Amino acid sequence: MSTFTLGPIIGDVLPNATFPKVQGSTSAIGDLDVYTVPTGRKAFLSANFWADYNDNSGGTLVRFLEVKISGSYYRVTANASRTVNTGAVTGIFTPMILEAGDKLAVNTAITTGNGFPLNYAASIVEFDAGSKLKSARLTGPSSGDNTLYTCPSSTAAMLVLSQLVTSGQGVTFTADGTQRNIYANIVPNGSSPASTNRFTTTVVVSANTVNAGVVFGSLTAGDFVNINVDVGAATQFAWVNILERAV
Repeated sequence: MSTFTLGPIIGDVLPNATFPKVQGSTSAIGDLDVYTVPTGRKAFLSANFWADYNDNSGGTLVRFLEVKISGSYYRVTANASRTVNTGAVTGIFTPMILEAGDKLAVNTAITTGNGFPLNYAASIVEFDAGSKLKSARLTGPSSGDNTLYTCPSSTAAMLVLSQLVTSGQGVTFTADGTQRNIYANIVPNGSSPASTNRFTTTVVVSANTVNAGVVFGSLTAGDFVNINVDVGAATQFAWVNILERAV
């Protein structure tokens, strides 16, 4: 049986941590890349890491956050409206770890009047890419069962929350323009997804929103996390946060 001992978060799980400044103001409509993970690094986005403000007296805008992976944008928040001279702190539904080359982006659209500029700032923790903390990700899932993460050989893995504690983690899914239904399994090595290894109810993900099913557990080599999607699409995106340890 494998056990886990977490050392200090800054130093062990997040080695050589730094805090890059991400701040600006935009009047652009559409996708705007605001941050890129440098070579040799990862980036931790907590559940509430983003703040923005509609610095305008004559309009309303709508925005949502995205990640850009290999040139494609994937929604990670629902739409949020910013009326005249208002702001809020927000973030993604569950935390995420970005890999080198990934980009954080914001998509904006005007709904009434001018609605710009949008001032924004983000709190991000960068750390060495050698860390065993990561987000297992799935882009463009198929209809039915999809493998989200498989525990490698000579490795034990644990699903972790934003506090980086030994606890359950949401298997998080972003829907496209149509409501989707999902559920998750933790499947033992050599087995297949079945009712005996299912660990969430059917989670309803409304159109253009994000939702998660909470899953608890640790995995050994060959075990895998499965996500079942009623109808898959290229714009859908799923992730779960994993802490690995050599055994």
